[in-house]
Amino acid sequence: MKKPTRQKLLKELDKLWSLAVRNRDKKCILCGQTKDVKKLQAHHWIKTRARSLKYRFDIRNGVSLCYGCHICQLHNNPTVDMIEDLTEKCLDSGIVTRAEIEEIKNDNDTIKYSIEELKDKINLLKAENESKEQVWKN
Repeated sequence: MKKPTRQKLLKELDKLWSLAVRNRDKKCILCGQTKDVKKLQAHHWIKTRARSLKYRFDIRNGVSLCYGCHICQLHNNPTVDMIEDLTEKCLDSGIVTRAEIEEIKNDNDTIKYSIEELKDKINLLKAENESKEQVWKN
């Protein structure tokens, strides 16, 4: 059996992280539009995935957005008011606390996970997604 490559594990983690964020929120955090979870998009909102592998798969660093809010507004035309609104809505909905935002923003550790650590993260996110699916079915 072929060993999974680091790149394949990271790709799987990205998909699982996105699903976990969308399963948690179930709507666009900015406009409140509810859609099928598959149509929402997960966005790294405190630190971009390129800046920190440590928080790349942390669901506190993710929010669900519809296409309009994600691409048309946040990426193409972000404003200070929009970022402040996003922060307040994340705080109000319990996605993250102010202390956690500061922890993530101010942590400059660079981490490179081993293959085994990446596999552990995959298992944690799979369990997170399965528990959300069970709640919805009941």
